[in-house]
Formats: sequence, C-alpha cells, structure tokens
Amino acid sequence: MKRTIYWILITVVLLPVLDIILGVFSGWDTRVVIKNEFAGPITEVSVAEPVQTLDQIAPGQSRTFHLSGGDDVHDSIRFRSPRKRLFVKGGGPYSGGRPWDLITVTVNKKGQISVAEEKWSRSYFLRKPSNYYYQKPHASVEKLIEGLSVADYGKRSGAASALSYYGVKALPAVPALVKAIRSQKDQYVMIFSCALGKIGAAAIPDILPLLQDQNPQNREAGAYALELMGPDAAPAVASLTGCLRDSVPAVRNHCLTALEKIGAEAKSAVPEIISLSQKLSSDERRTAMDVLEAIGTPEADAVVDAYWLDDFNKSQKKNEH
Repeated sequence: MKRTIYWILITVVLLPVLDIILGVFSGWDTRVVIKNEFAGPITEVSVAEPVQTLDQIAPGQSRTFHLSGGDDVHDSIRFRSPRKRLFVKGGGPYSGGRPWDLITVTVNKKGQISVAEEKWSRSYFLRKPSNYYYQKPHASVEKLIEGLSVADYGKRSGAASALSYYGVKALPAVPALVKAIRSQKDQYVMIFSCALGKIGAAAIPDILPLLQDQNPQNREAGAYALELMGPDAAPAVASLTGCLRDSVPAVRNHCLTALEKIGAEAKSAVPEIISLSQKLSSDERRTAMDVLEAIGTPEADAVVDAYWLDDFNKSQKKNEH
C-alpha cells in the first residue's frame, strides 16, 4: 500500500515539478544540433525567427540552435550539405511545427542527411500562448472561422494556427483564410498560408488566384501554401511554372521549392526551369538545380551534372590560386 502511495506521489507531484524545471532550463525551446561528419563544410547555415546565420560548419564540428516556441510557424533551420538543402521545423505545439525538444541533424561522410528526434521533456504541454482560446483542441472549425474575422490580429493568427491541425477537415475555412491573406490589415500572412497548405489539394482552386494577385505578399503567400502541400500540389504545376519569372525573388523561391517537393510530377516545368536558371542569381540557380535533381528527368539530370562539374572546376581553380 505504501509503495502504491509513493508511486502516486512521484507521478502526480514530483514528475510535473521536474517537468517544469526541465522546461525552464530548456527555455521552452526546440533545440537543434547540426553535426558535420562530412569531409567538407556545411555552408549557408541560417536560422529563422529570430534570424541567426553562420557561413559554415567545419568538418568534425557541430552547432546548437534554439528555435523559439509560441505562435510563429516559420521557426526553421536551413543549410546546404554537399548537394542538398534541409529545412527543419521547430517550435511548440501551437507553432505549426511538431513539439520536438531535441532534433539532431547529421551530415555523414557521404554527404547524406539524417534526422533524429528526441522528446526529452513534456514541458510543452504547459505552454499557454495569449491566443490560447482559439487554439484549444476542442475548438470547432466553425468557431475558428469566426476567429478569422475578429479585429485582434493575435486572435486571427491563433485561429489560423489552430486550423492547421484540422487538415482537410478545415476545408470550409478556405474562403475566410484567403480573405485574411488579401486583407491589408494582416501585415504577416504566412500563418494563414500554413493553414491553407495543411488543408491540402482541395484548397488549390482558391489558392491559384493568389499567384496572380497584384500584391507581391499575396503571391508569396499563395506560393508558400502550395509549397507546404508537397506532392499534393501537383495539380498546380502549370501555375507554379508560370510564376517562376515573377519579379519578386521570394515568390520565385517558393515556387521553385514547391516544384522541388512535387518531384517527378513536375516534369513539365523542366524546360522553363532550365531556361530561367541562366538568368538567376547564384543562390537561386543552386535552388533551381535542386529542383531539377528532384524532378529527375534525363534532361534535368544532364543540366545538374554539368552545373556541379562546372562548380567543382571553379573551386579547384580558386584553390590553386
């Protein structure tokens, strides 16, 4: 009997207290450790929200980053391994990312990327953002749609964040989400894009007009929503291809990344990507090569191989001097 009482005390009292302590010391953050086991450096390392940057992580070295929780859906780490880019989502359970407490990203000796997740603390259960009312698990889609039209931006964004968790069940919210994106009072609209992206292919007909919007922010929002759908955005390949010559770099980048995630189903975009790649900046051109590699047609592979061979030759000549 006493042993049972002890276990109850440990479970009910001590573990929650320890959970709080762990949460405080971890900063309520998602920690990301990037380990480089490759012979060369990992380059173009950046962390968004708040922005942190590193030129590179040297061979045999590692770096630890902290991705804050809260309502921002764009906590991410980006870097370039020998031929790949990686985005790691982080943040708390209400941020649009999964509530991992520790993510370890390793680039091995072959340049391959592996990701391991470890939830070492349950502290994220205790978070309570200011717009928690609209993010309670029991809030209905209908209630959240009402939240998209309130005056307070925090509550509107909170409603959009919560809708992300409903996925395709939030389809009735699509018109309200598009309206929120088009509204000039929403200075930051990507959280609404995230909800559209989570709804999936059923939202594509309502998203496509955003790609032609006069407001570049709205075009970027539409492209980002399609990017989040991954292969499900295949019906939008033609529209994404048509936006590759957008005057705004952010719009082009989201369109390219969307096509990369679609993969082989985006093969009709290959000629346009090849043509466009000659006119892009060096960073955008590398992204274009990633897209062609992901699509994987013989024509695309030939361009990618030629690009990396040229890049290697330039590096060799630079080292000789």
